[in-house]
Amino acid sequence: MNKMKMLVPLIVMILISCKAPQKKIVIALASTPRSLNPLRYKELASLTILCNIYEPLVTEDEAYNIRPLLAKFWERKDETTWLFYIRKGVKFHNGKPLTAYDVAYSFYYPRLLDKSDFRGIEVFIDTIYASNDSVVVFKTKFSYEYLLVDLISYFIIPQGFNPDTGLPCGTGPYRVIASGKNFVIVKRWEKYWGERPYIDEAKFIFVENLEERIRKFITGEVDIIDYVPLQLSDTITKYGKLVYTPESSVRGITFNLKTYPFDQLEFRHAVSMAINREELINDYYKNLASSANQIFPPSIVEYIRNLPPLEYDTVKARKIFQKYNNQTPYLLYYGRAVKPLGDRIVSQLQGAGLNVRGNPLPSPEFWEKVKAKKFQFYLAAVVFESRIGFSHLLNYYHSQKEATSFGISNRSSYANSVVDSLVEMAMRTADSRVRVQMMSKAVGIIIRDMPFCPITFERTYFGTKRDIEWTPSIDGRIYLSKIKRK
Repeated sequence: MNKMKMLVPLIVMILISCKAPQKKIVIALASTPRSLNPLRYKELASLTILCNIYEPLVTEDEAYNIRPLLAKFWERKDETTWLFYIRKGVKFHNGKPLTAYDVAYSFYYPRLLDKSDFRGIEVFIDTIYASNDSVVVFKTKFSYEYLLVDLISYFIIPQGFNPDTGLPCGTGPYRVIASGKNFVIVKRWEKYWGERPYIDEAKFIFVENLEERIRKFITGEVDIIDYVPLQLSDTITKYGKLVYTPESSVRGITFNLKTYPFDQLEFRHAVSMAINREELINDYYKNLASSANQIFPPSIVEYIRNLPPLEYDTVKARKIFQKYNNQTPYLLYYGRAVKPLGDRIVSQLQGAGLNVRGNPLPSPEFWEKVKAKKFQFYLAAVVFESRIGFSHLLNYYHSQKEATSFGISNRSSYANSVVDSLVEMAMRTADSRVRVQMMSKAVGIIIRDMPFCPITFERTYFGTKRDIEWTPSIDGRIYLSKIKRK
């Protein structure tokens, strides 16, 4: 009898522990991060991990309002002077307290790199310095109205730290405890200054093969997978749930305007006319996307409403293609994660008479080709971090000027002096209504010139296990602090 009394509490404890939600999670990403340096590449696979480790001065809430993060508050002293007051009690994962000197170093650090997608802010910044441990001063070269928006994407690192060596070291709710070629493991940072997240530990694994990623989801080896093709949505919902971001990205084809015949406007428009967007939406996206007719999705301020859809006419496209076809097929590049979609688009182009074949590549190789401009045209999605599209216009569509870092991400080599002028005037204009008008005019010109052929406004789709409670954010990143288990 006494033995039975002793066993009862033990049995109860076992039953409770069996029912308790797991606080560990495994996430399979379709792309391998190019780097865990938070100030090198603006690439979703990297940022999905890094956003849990590092933090910026400011952030956006779900209503797209700028909110304090590592900066507790800020003030604008005059048109070109901003003061940011650093939050006290914040520590890096190496135990070092956060100071204004770390912030100043973080904005200087990209200049030390041979390649960095974060150099663009140099165009607007005159000086950044710490006036003391708690205050960092930003002096802009002119009255720049988008500084706070730009700061959302800049992670803060410790002064003197080299992120290319050793484990990452940020102030975020998670710290890296192990990493390898195909995985990164993060653990909750117990000394985190903010709210304690629910998930204790997460393992990110990199599985570019779609079939293998789905298999791991079905067998329960992973809890979340990204880049779920919608033709597999029934499989996902059989073994879990399908969740997705707001419609905040635009997928399309970028042309290399330095190569023939992609430098010909009528050829680029023929490519657009050959793509049956409605067929893709019905068959591939299962009506969970919409036809794109411009470079910004509806969630972006500069989106132009009431624009007509882009023309679909394979007869016109075929006549134009006949002028430019040659014996060697043109190559459309795309990542392996979106191979089913890329293959469909190639088939549509072939059906309209274009001699083309697809070239799906692993994510790192694909982006190396894109960065080096070793492509004729490529298919990719643009995911917006903010509801303000100015940085996208400046980085992707302003003509490239090395002295200013304008056009730092201009892969197409597009150049239009009117667009340049409108963008440059907008960044100096205090009246937000006038700024939007200027940028909308620039967008209209870009649509006409078509260095980028928009195809769909889309969401990013994820598969999750049924016990996962999580709503993906607009930027497509996986913030572990927003995940819970039932």
